Amino acid sequence: MACNRPDYLKRTILSVLKYQSTVASKFPLFVSQDGTNPDVKKAALSYSQITYMQHLDFEPVHTERPGELIAYYKIANDMEIAPDFFDYFEAAATLLDRDKYDVHKDRQFVRPEICRTYNFGEHGSSMGQFFKQYLEPIKLNDVHVDWKSVDLSYLMEDEYHKHFAKLVSDAQSVPEPDVVLKAKKLDYDDGIPRTAYKGVIVFRYRSAKRIFFVGPNSLAQLGIDHD
Repeated sequence: MACNRPDYLKRTILSVLKYQSTVASKFPLFVSQDGTNPDVKKAALSYSQITYMQHLDFEPVHTERPGELIAYYKIANDMEIAPDFFDYFEAAATLLDRDKYDVHKDRQFVRPEICRTYNFGEHGSSMGQFFKQYLEPIKLNDVHVDWKSVDLSYLMEDEYHKHFAKLVSDAQSVPEPDVVLKAKKLDYDDGIPRTAYKGVIVFRYRSAKRIFFVGPNSLAQLGIDHD
């Protein structure tokens, strides 16, 4: 997706092309411009490996039935990707084809601990107000993982529930108040803590060890007895 920053678009395209060339037949690339900026158009058309599209229909998209969602995956024009980005999504797609999931009810988050995308757009729709604090410190994975050779069956819903419950059950209590204060600053979306599974947020703080920030009903949701 491209707006009005051709320099950002070029940086994003170069990052994607760096790792997409070997899988181009499976993952064709498109640049979709929903504006009229001529420099953005010129930048997009300068790459023969990409199909350029421009759409200027500003009418809202209507669903066929009430409650339906309009969903698609996009890379914004201010993102760089990790070396294993395409392998990761291809392996994850196989899981989604097999797993049952509902984007409305009881949604949960299962995600890689190290990001596979990095947002470098200090100047964007948020006017850079959150970039320095939240986005710039994020670590982009720089190691290629052959995800298709990794057994990801433990991420299926039933198996992951048991796997994650054991991790939490085996964890030791952390009495340090500064960790609690750090956890209270974590981000929430519509009352749901981002990256949480069953209300539990996993993070690292001043240590290589994982910390599980447990919500008020998390242990019950995980089937863990708590005295």
